[in-house]
Amino acid sequence: WGLPVNGRITQFFGAAGCGKSFMALLMCKATLEKYPDSEVLYVDTEQAVDVKWMKRLGIDTSRVRIMSTNSGKEIWDALCGRYNKDGKKNQQGILDFVAAKQLNIKLIVLDSIADMQPTLEQGRNIEQAEMAPLPRFLSRGLRMLRPMLAKAGVGLLCINHLRDGMDGGPPQ
Repeated sequence: WGLPVNGRITQFFGAAGCGKSFMALLMCKATLEKYPDSEVLYVDTEQAVDVKWMKRLGIDTSRVRIMSTNSGKEIWDALCGRYNKDGKKNQQGILDFVAAKQLNIKLIVLDSIADMQPTLEQGRNIEQAEMAPLPRFLSRGLRMLRPMLAKAGVGLLCINHLRDGMDGGPPQ
């Protein structure tokens, strides 16, 4: 399989229902089998993860930590820690604990990028438009996240949706 560890960021993308989450679950299973003392973090932005399905696939769910939120800020703060106004870290994140060998997480699954809410959209009125907040959030966030993943030896598997237009319909 070539598991996405040691700081690699891998993206599964495709149309709805094509098997992205299923493949991610198979990656979770393979990671837990290859690293028997490790855990997997499953970030469920869609609030759709099915623990029964995980068990049917043979995944040891006692070794899967599930974080259910679609807040981009909450996700990044949990992974990277929190920083003050001067850019100094004032709270450790999950990746800090993994790098310090206090946690043994080998894979983080982010399911899905499309449902993650960037900071610029949080607490805003629907009429308040913002141009491309998710790509801007991700470009900054991934630049911060990549070296932390490498230091901790953790892979990140992102699931994304392939869309053709603004309506979210199937691609042509």
